[in-house]
Amino acid sequence: MKFRFCGGLEPPDWVQAEVALVGHLLPDEISRLCDAIARNLRSPKERVAAISLQSDLSSHARGIEAVTAWLQFVLTHAAKYYVTDMELLPELEQLGLGRAPAEAIRSSFLEHRHDLRRQLRAEKFTFPHVSKLSWRLPTRENDLHGVQSVMVKALLQSRDVQALPSKPTTHIDEDDETLRAEQTTTKLGSRFHLRKLFLRHVELTESELEFVIKYLIHETTVQEQMWWRALTAYERLELVGQFTLHHVPRGEEHNLWFASIETTKDCILLYGKAEAKPIDRESTPVVNFLEGSVFGNLTLPYRLRTQLKKFQSTQPIEATHAPTSAAVFRRLKRETAFRDSIEKYSRVVVYGPADYFILTSTAVAGTTLKAVERVEQDNWLKSYGLDRFAGCIRRATFEPGAVLVREGEMASAVLIVIQGECRASVEIANRTTRPKSSDESSKSHRKEPTLAQEVLMHQHRFEVESTQLAIATLGANSVIGDVSIMLNIPEPTTVQAITPVVALSLSHEYLLHELEVKDQPTSASFEQLKLVAFDTLKFTLDRIQVEAEVEQCDQTLKILDLERVIAANEEGKVVARLTICGI
Repeated sequence: MKFRFCGGLEPPDWVQAEVALVGHLLPDEISRLCDAIARNLRSPKERVAAISLQSDLSSHARGIEAVTAWLQFVLTHAAKYYVTDMELLPELEQLGLGRAPAEAIRSSFLEHRHDLRRQLRAEKFTFPHVSKLSWRLPTRENDLHGVQSVMVKALLQSRDVQALPSKPTTHIDEDDETLRAEQTTTKLGSRFHLRKLFLRHVELTESELEFVIKYLIHETTVQEQMWWRALTAYERLELVGQFTLHHVPRGEEHNLWFASIETTKDCILLYGKAEAKPIDRESTPVVNFLEGSVFGNLTLPYRLRTQLKKFQSTQPIEATHAPTSAAVFRRLKRETAFRDSIEKYSRVVVYGPADYFILTSTAVAGTTLKAVERVEQDNWLKSYGLDRFAGCIRRATFEPGAVLVREGEMASAVLIVIQGECRASVEIANRTTRPKSSDESSKSHRKEPTLAQEVLMHQHRFEVESTQLAIATLGANSVIGDVSIMLNIPEPTTVQAITPVVALSLSHEYLLHELEVKDQPTSASFEQLKLVAFDTLKFTLDRIQVEAEVEQCDQTLKILDLERVIAANEEGKVVARLTICGI
């Protein structure tokens, strides 16, 4: 079974084995351990005070160490993959943990999740780089007297992966290969480690998959590919887990074909070189690919390409996105030239020794489909200023007839409709019967199709009950449930799905937790939601007045209640608009 707090992968064996051990602890002991672990992660240099446990594990040091490691794994991974506390609770129970211990872990995670994520971002893995560089040339004649060659005195100080101070290398002349050898050793070590991971022919762990992703980002042009940018960290883990390493021995060649009748694919050249052979050598030049190149004819689905092009200018630059160097720019220029005229080339020859990955459209079909939904979801959230809540938004599906919110009750979540139609209605207080028209009388004598026939013909639409007054039909881009959650009043209407509806759901409980943060982006998002709720309330009032007059039913009490609520909050609405506009 796969879990979200494990990055969509199965938990390690030791995590499953220690579940029973964690279950022996009391909820209060688990809470204190989680608090101590969170403090230790925030301040690793400070020693956390020992915690006295009343359970049977207090006399077993190994048991306490196992429980501490287990809790640290759950807390850090849940924070890393932006799992909400309400999602973590059922997953811990599915893992075999009791309700009380799982609730204790959930409460502690809810309290420390922001600090844990901030610490994880600060400790993000980076490759070694030069932090300080200085050099000096001898300028006086005495310095040059009796010297046949000029020596350049340089100071190079590098920062390693753990950001620890390293010893500077001094007095490097043109014949000294110290720095070059150090860089080559680091690159070779990473490359050999990558080969060793895939030559084992076993499933890679989460940390190993992350290493592969970091290597691809910093050593290849994969970060410049549109299909790569469309994927989240979780989707990249899933995609890299499907990779297979292809090795070309020295003196041998591998031919890659990119014909239109074959499955589209891309080649990620990790090591070695490749050459694109043109059909007509006189009119088309040969294209040479060096290690780190990504070439081929892999394309994204049209829907995803449209979404990415539409919002590409507003997409934030990733923290892991390495700057484009001159060498990378030259590689990208060759790759683009090959993609634009791929029909003029017969094949690509990879010369050994070489290592490469082949990524086919079939392998990434499921991942790109998920990316389509996620990019579309992110774009909807950005239009409402809710992109900071992307990690806790969930997609919900409603069948025809399902009630999304009910009149007079408090909604449990804010819903943003992205597909389908809903009907908003209010309860009829007093309806005056009116005679049927000639058209309605003639329709009553017609033979109506059955429900099965309507479903097969895609014409079935759920009808609202006769005791309800339909006031509006809601489609895509509609917000439901915001009135009761943001204005703290019961819902004025009942919203029911009349076709299959897909919506984005933001739970009321999570909104309350985020409201405690009280930072400027969160406050602006809440004020924006309040303005939308006020507009929804005014729209509801207008529609009730119009439809009540048309249908000849008395809605005076409801109209007066809505007018009173709008008048009481009109001043707050003006203040909120001025705040958002910065006035």
